[in-house]
Amino acid sequence: MSRNRKKGERLLAALLAVLLFAGSLPVNTVRAERKQEEAAEDTAETARENREQEAENAAEETIETIGGETTENTTEETTEDSMENATEETTEDTEKEQDTLSFSDVLGADAEVAVKYNALPGNQLVLSVTGGSTGGAVTYELVGLPENEKEHAAVLAGDVLTIRQAGEVTVKATMEGDATYRPVSAERKITIEKADQTIAFETEADAQNPYVLRYGNPFQNRAVEAEDTGAGDGRGFGSGAVVYTWSKISGDDGLVTGIDAETGAFSFADGKTGTVCVSAYKEADACYSQSPEILFYLSVEYEPAPQDAYTLSGKKADGSEWYTGNVTITPAEGYLISAAGSFSDKNIWEDRLILAKDGVYDSQKIYLKDKTGGGITDAIAVAETIKLDKTAPSDMKISYSEPENEKSVNGVLHVIAKTISLGFYKEKAEETLEAQDTVSGIESFSYYAGETDDPARRTVVTNIKQGADGTYSYTFEIPDPFRGDIFFTAKDTAGNEAAVYTDGKTIVVDNTPPRLEPVKYGKWVRAAAFSADAGTLADIPDYEAQSRTDVNLYYRDTAELTFTVAEENFDTADVRLTDNGSDITEQVRWSAGATAGTWVGTLVLGEGAHVVELHCQDASGNAAADYTSEHIIV
Repeated sequence: MSRNRKKGERLLAALLAVLLFAGSLPVNTVRAERKQEEAAEDTAETARENREQEAENAAEETIETIGGETTENTTEETTEDSMENATEETTEDTEKEQDTLSFSDVLGADAEVAVKYNALPGNQLVLSVTGGSTGGAVTYELVGLPENEKEHAAVLAGDVLTIRQAGEVTVKATMEGDATYRPVSAERKITIEKADQTIAFETEADAQNPYVLRYGNPFQNRAVEAEDTGAGDGRGFGSGAVVYTWSKISGDDGLVTGIDAETGAFSFADGKTGTVCVSAYKEADACYSQSPEILFYLSVEYEPAPQDAYTLSGKKADGSEWYTGNVTITPAEGYLISAAGSFSDKNIWEDRLILAKDGVYDSQKIYLKDKTGGGITDAIAVAETIKLDKTAPSDMKISYSEPENEKSVNGVLHVIAKTISLGFYKEKAEETLEAQDTVSGIESFSYYAGETDDPARRTVVTNIKQGADGTYSYTFEIPDPFRGDIFFTAKDTAGNEAAVYTDGKTIVVDNTPPRLEPVKYGKWVRAAAFSADAGTLADIPDYEAQSRTDVNLYYRDTAELTFTVAEENFDTADVRLTDNGSDITEQVRWSAGATAGTWVGTLVLGEGAHVVELHCQDASGNAAADYTSEHIIV
């Protein structure tokens, strides 16, 4: 019988002895009480009771424990241990050791063995042992496992060991004993080594024959695992990532900017070509070692440019090297064209390239893209210097020399009022024409001075002066006499002509002073020398008109004076009148005279004594002779 069975029997016998002993205690207690109540019983009975009491006391001493405390549990344990020890001593004398137990599966009988992951079908091992004496049942268990279940290299189900990953496991096998033999055990340490794995590029190319990729095309070349469905895990490769690295062999630095680990898609730098070496390996994991490194060579090259890569077209002025309309560059058949060689999605590829911005394209470069293969050429230089100017001259203006009447007696306000829309000069006026053209430059000015523009009579000048920022100017003079506007246009070298320009400012060149004709007086009563004639004072023979303030003219109701001024460029602001020194200019009303270029003003004087003075100076600064009236008494 087994050791566990024997131990159970010993415990049962000890428990039974304790129960029998404890059951006698209540009986003795009852008997003692009865003896006390029946004191009259005979002496023989009393003696028998005393003997029983002694026996009871002996039993109580047996259940006393070390330290002086007394419990029934302690007594039971002491009794059980005594009985078990006695039983074991008897049993051990009859059991024997079994023969040695050893493993007998495919890994052999050694106490320490090694096996690679995937070496066993399905990564499983059916355990078996040989030896022992009883031929009894064998149980298996894993001993010394890490606390973290994820670190267990294998799992055990019955006699089947399933390998999960690289590591170490210890398997213990135990054959049960019987009535004659004790159980026997054996342990074996199994080291599980990582399996090998390999990868290969989908497209292979070596250093002598690199793979040629036309610049601008996408590219991917994934390093794939070598699958082995017959491997223990049915795959033959692990879960580690594929790592790509690359290095320049020739050409531009930084050609490759990245390789996607999942797809093998390459990322390239814009505008770069060259040859690179790409290496790849698959990282190790819990089951597989790192794969050997593999190499791939890639050469990125520009698409070769076709013959007669482009044609130019556009409008030019006769005999001019300048285009005056958009310039079109058309690529060779089968290609698209762009002004940039970028393969970015933002770059625009079209059937033709149109240059629409004014300027000089001294080193224009174009790029062609093969419609079929997608390759992009290197920069192609356009042989002709493209000069494009579609815009006529602009910022046209006219500037004038300073009028000579700047400090005239008419005053600053009068000059300002005049020069807002009019420019007044005496002997000559100097005008400067100005325009701007920052592209082809201004070739000529064409101008006319008069009341209205007359293209047929314009003066064309080419000896113009070039200034900064594409400005051009020409200065000319207008002599006396003149009254009119300035009209001009400008033409650039490309043949673009600006619209006629005028600033609306009338120029007056006048070197002739105004002329004041004899003043006419209305009828007067009498004078210092009698005369019946009420005409002009000039008709009165005894004094000179416009000069005798010592002559008195008498009027009954009002006195009326009429002034006539001969002036081609007359303005009422040119005349100033005073009465006894006080300004009365606003009292005179002017109108055009019967003769061209004459103006007539009338002044009515009321009661009182008056001396009227008149001063006339035109806007050009020409002054008439001053007038002072006689002594007028109303």
